[in-house]
Amino acid sequence: MSETNKPKRLTPNTDEYNLVYTHLERVLEQPIGAAKGNHAALVMVMRQLGYGSLNKVDAINLAKYLVDFPEDGQDWS
Repeated sequence: MSETNKPKRLTPNTDEYNLVYTHLERVLEQPIGAAKGNHAALVMVMRQLGYGSLNKVDAINLAKYLVDFPEDGQDWS
């Protein structure tokens, strides 16, 4: 994704920011391989906010960008 096509980062402490951050945090805190539905919930939130139908990796990466989450070096594929 080029710099000109990137969506605008979300403003901290807004409803959208808090929604994305909360769901992202749930995904990142769960153990690798856990099947708790957190990825699906994040994907659904991203779709509801107008970011289209994303797979779990794209949803995580976009959510991390939107909330300016620090790089963690984890491969989410």
